[in-house]
Amino acid sequence: MMTKKQITTYVLALMVTMVLSPAFANPPQTPEDCQRIYAGDDVKVRACIDSLRK
Repeated sequence: MMTKKQITTYVLALMVTMVLSPAFANPPQTPEDCQRIYAGDDVKVRACIDSLRK
């Protein structure tokens, strides 16, 4: 059985990983990447595609 300290450490490590993982991901390079990454959120897809054109 996990102790409270182990659970806290595990949750903290998981949260740090979730926050930092997008920072190390490659940015979208094509409109298709934008559509795949932001699937279902038309506003974010459009903003992503617009940022590629700049």
